[in-house]
Amino acid sequence: MNMRSTASSPGALVVGTGTAGLATALALARRNVPVSLLGPKPALPPASADVFDPRVYAVSPASQAFLAELGVWDMLPPERMARLDAMHVTGNAPATATLGDIDAAPPRAGEVHLTAWQGNLPALAWVIEGRELERALRQAVAVLGVRWTTERFASLSRSADDTPWTVSTDTGRTLSADLLIGADGAGSPLRQAAGIGWHGSAYDATGLVVHLDVERPHQGVAQQWFTPDGVLALLPMADSPDGAQVSMVWSMRRAQADALLALPATEQAAQLEARLRRVAGDWAGRLR
Repeated sequence: MNMRSTASSPGALVVGTGTAGLATALALARRNVPVSLLGPKPALPPASADVFDPRVYAVSPASQAFLAELGVWDMLPPERMARLDAMHVTGNAPATATLGDIDAAPPRAGEVHLTAWQGNLPALAWVIEGRELERALRQAVAVLGVRWTTERFASLSRSADDTPWTVSTDTGRTLSADLLIGADGAGSPLRQAAGIGWHGSAYDATGLVVHLDVERPHQGVAQQWFTPDGVLALLPMADSPDGAQVSMVWSMRRAQADALLALPATEQAAQLEARLRRVAGDWAGRLR
């Protein structure tokens, strides 16, 4: 992209201030493109040794290289990061809706084993908390002096095709930009205002996310099981003060997820542990 700042060229405006928006603004700023941010700036809680963000990212080698190019990778705390060296994917795993005999042998299943060594990679991915990645990106855009308007997008207009866009915020402020970049989520108000169509369809699933203590070290191995009830994934995480832990992401049938979430906390934990045991077996010992 070639954009030069002139009196009539306001530059780029990134609408959305999450990880995607911050990384986009930082990449443009490092290429000397005049850029600003529009969106809220909620306070981030300070890092705590025993509190982990429920949202985690598995950063691929390509994304790691991008973050390194932005100068952000070395800002991330290594003690909050886990390296993913291998991934095991299992198909035809047992159903969990009706537990039955929890110790019954599961049916034979197809498996795929992936390792970083096979691809001559330093790692398949690095698992990092969303909050820590956002914290580093915020620091970087601040260092580069990227302007951040902490209001919300409200409307969009343009007098002619060869004139800058005018963006109005929820407080009535107006901002001008030659280039608008939507990073404001799946329901993107900017996309709607620009008249960009999209199509989506529901697939009757709810994603359940929780961090679990594991009895034995995960050894940098991610696990994924395809079951009749949905897809279960366990991602290695950095150790907590209590020891090894994984991040569970279970895309479960909506009715089953609703029933599980409606249980009292003690019964919910027992049901989840039993279902995990049914699928994961003794992979890392007890998951709780």
